[in-house]
Amino acid sequence: MPSDPEAAGKFLRERISKGDSVIYLAMDDEQSQALGFAQLYPMFSSLSMQRLWILNDLFVQPHARKRGVATGLIDQSRQLARETGAKGLQLETATDNFTAQRLYEQTGFTRVSSVFYYLPTRRKQETEERENEDRKNVPDLPSPFTRFPASVPGVSCLIPIFAGQTTSTAHEPCPAAAGKSAF
Repeated sequence: MPSDPEAAGKFLRERISKGDSVIYLAMDDEQSQALGFAQLYPMFSSLSMQRLWILNDLFVQPHARKRGVATGLIDQSRQLARETGAKGLQLETATDNFTAQRLYEQTGFTRVSSVFYYLPTRRKQETEERENEDRKNVPDLPSPFTRFPASVPGVSCLIPIFAGQTTSTAHEPCPAAAGKSAF
């Protein structure tokens, strides 16, 4: 959970309203609860002159894990990349997050070891305190806007949240799962 949830919410609303971010929210309408979400940001490659999507956040509620929710969110993220003509989809995870690494490799991602990433150095204590705080809190999931049926067992719909698409409310049921699927 961010140290300032109100500021984080404002930041995310601004990203969505400006079209800077796309969020997919997996819902279980039978229980009226969010199961997980994926948040993507666009990036551009000047060499290929194409868009590239960064899968920046992927979270599934603990009780919904190992049910295909994360795989469905990743598949939908790939679909976004295809539909927008993007060069691809990129993600990263911690070197000790073996669960995420297995998931990414099982869903067709390949680990790239030919590049190094550099970040400004933080004090070790500050980093540990932030990581401990993050582990204590489960993030609140955003409210739904537009719903599409999902084909993952136990997931009744997938909700993409884009700028300007605010046609549905949390109280509207997901469309019937028959026919078109978001996955």
